[in-house]
Amino acid sequence: MLGRVEELNYLNELYESNKFEFLVMYGRRRVGKTTLLQEFSKHKNAIFFPAREKNDALNLEDFSKTIQLHFEQQFIFSFRSWEDAFSYIGHKVQNRVALIIDEFPYIIEENPSVKSLLQHAIDHSWKNKNIF
Repeated sequence: MLGRVEELNYLNELYESNKFEFLVMYGRRRVGKTTLLQEFSKHKNAIFFPAREKNDALNLEDFSKTIQLHFEQQFIFSFRSWEDAFSYIGHKVQNRVALIIDEFPYIIEENPSVKSLLQHAIDHSWKNKNIF
């Protein structure tokens, strides 16, 4: 990936850390943030979820599919809440995993409480796991 070696190295450092890491990546549109994250996740144990400009239920269903396909290799059902989905991740993680939620603002635009639910999952479950 041309011109992004420094950024990829930084993401790799975070991934290789022995502690919980959290990164918020933001910037102008169309500068390659998604491409950078996709490239990083290619060779990692990573869950890459591209949120879309949809209603909350549809984004939750898509997120449910993404995480269940990662852990179970099949889609079983849509979680009834974001809290359930985050809890599921906390229970399933055994080895280091990077959770990448691309276009997170689309999710919180429809359901602002997801920020608080994610923070709660991080503070009370994920910090003791191998989640990046």
